[in-house]
Amino acid sequence: MSDSIRLRLSLWLSAAILFFAVIAGVISFGAAFDEAHELQDDVLRQ
Repeated sequence: MSDSIRLRLSLWLSAAILFFAVIAGVISFGAAFDEAHELQDDVLRQ
């Protein structure tokens, strides 16, 4: 039991924050990518 509870909690919180940040980034990238494709399609239709 060499690790303190504070250290373990900090590591778990950091990992959880990083996980959700990566998920949010992937979702944001996907939405922006789709929006860019739609915008390009609209420009080509004109």
